[in-house]
Amino acid sequence: MDFSMVLEDNLAEELCKFKEKSEDCNIKTIECILRYYKPAILLSSKYMKRYYGDDEIFSPILTTYSHIPFNSTLEQLAKNTIYKIILSKDKDTFPYVNIIKDKIENNITASFNKNQERKKAKAHLKAMFEDAKNVFIYDRYLCSCDNNMKSFKQFAQECFPKKKLSIFYPNEEKIKFTQDLCSNLKQICNDWEIKANICPTIRDHYNDLHDRYIIIDRKIQIILTSGINYLMDYSKDFMYIVRILV
Repeated sequence: MDFSMVLEDNLAEELCKFKEKSEDCNIKTIECILRYYKPAILLSSKYMKRYYGDDEIFSPILTTYSHIPFNSTLEQLAKNTIYKIILSKDKDTFPYVNIIKDKIENNITASFNKNQERKKAKAHLKAMFEDAKNVFIYDRYLCSCDNNMKSFKQFAQECFPKKKLSIFYPNEEKIKFTQDLCSNLKQICNDWEIKANICPTIRDHYNDLHDRYIIIDRKIQIILTSGINYLMDYSKDFMYIVRILV
């Protein structure tokens, strides 16, 4: 095994309590740790044996990872991990990552190589949209060519629920939906309301961006690192990230 990341001592204490089923374990802290948790965790020497168990387990770890200076600082330990980070409850300066709120997050992602089947991605996104009341689409290239608009229409046909749904697009002349695209979408489901976004919060945040974004009910953000057309067209690689908006 390779160690993934380091825990600060106060978090290591809570993780040990959790493993030991201690009644005074702070469950909220554990939930925040588990947002980032990936095995195996590297702890300071004070907590390594306590967390990994008796000598039958711990001694082989010391032998196998003899190159790791277990008695050194957390910063030195982090250099011997995959992600090079230290989980913390109050620090956020790298290599520390704040488990409460930090720019470095642990989100749901999926990545597909060129020519790789994308049925699972479509099924996942379809499920995400199933209970949506409104979606906001930001893709500055969506209406740049007929092929992109055709792909989006196919995407909407396959993934959007056929029920009352507000579909918003940027209210900017160069990237707003064309009248033809709006008409084509209404042909798929007449209950869809397709209109320009007028919410200043959305407008100011999603402006002059490279990546493509879909916002569901202002609660969930889906980032598409390449266009929606590459979800439908397998000739290029494709990746998406799902984030909860706080």
